[in-house]
Amino acid sequence: MATVSGILIEGLLTSAASRGCSREALCRAMGWDIDSLQGEQLAQRFPIEDFGRLWLQVVEQSGDPSIAYKIGEDISVGEMDILGYVMLSSPTLQDALHYLLRAKRILIDDHLMFVPDGDELAILYLLAEPTLPGGRYVHEHACAALIRTCQWLTRTDILPTRIWTTYHAFPAHEDFAETFGVRITTGQRWNACYYRVEDLTLPLVGANENIHALHVEALEKQLEQLLTPVRWSMQVKSKLEDAFLKAETPQLSWVANALGCSERSLQR
Repeated sequence: MATVSGILIEGLLTSAASRGCSREALCRAMGWDIDSLQGEQLAQRFPIEDFGRLWLQVVEQSGDPSIAYKIGEDISVGEMDILGYVMLSSPTLQDALHYLLRAKRILIDDHLMFVPDGDELAILYLLAEPTLPGGRYVHEHACAALIRTCQWLTRTDILPTRIWTTYHAFPAHEDFAETFGVRITTGQRWNACYYRVEDLTLPLVGANENIHALHVEALEKQLEQLLTPVRWSMQVKSKLEDAFLKAETPQLSWVANALGCSERSLQR
């Protein structure tokens, strides 16, 4: 079962509250104890369906179908703690995004990867549950956050050349295009933001090799703590990604053999 970190749940609750939503009402609608997302409990995992349902509750309570991209637009690298420092001190934008995608793979069970496409590089965002209720808002928020993060890091108005989504047209579609200056092409094979390779290789103003090395060391320790509960699922996902890139249909026996375990252990 695909999961997300409690850190993302808490982040969404906090962002929604800053836009007028009631944290208490959202938790009540989800059947959660309002005090259950504090301290060490943030490390717990939630079914990804809960994340999608929470987005639906946020949209319903706010009455704003555009709230997902508005929350994403408010993203600040300075609020990303050590990850933000690693990104700011990275040599290029692509190097910075490498760490962002790596952290996201741990926080949410989905398939985030760079895929070369001519003079462009696609940043694929394949939800582990393609039919996830509220999944459109997850993707819309991710795109808005990615755009603003890239602009913040490069101190430019850099934009994707195109954005693809598997979802069909939605109410906030035109608003998104007007706000960010790039349209979302709906009904596509996958969710992705396409950037020009030359834009992704832009040097960052804050690049510093020595400071970067220190921050990376600290980040690795944090990621290791987050990774422990999901290490097994990530190994399985890695094997499935290999099959996906080779256009193969993975079988249970093949994945179990690749991981050196029995089919029964994998099923459990």
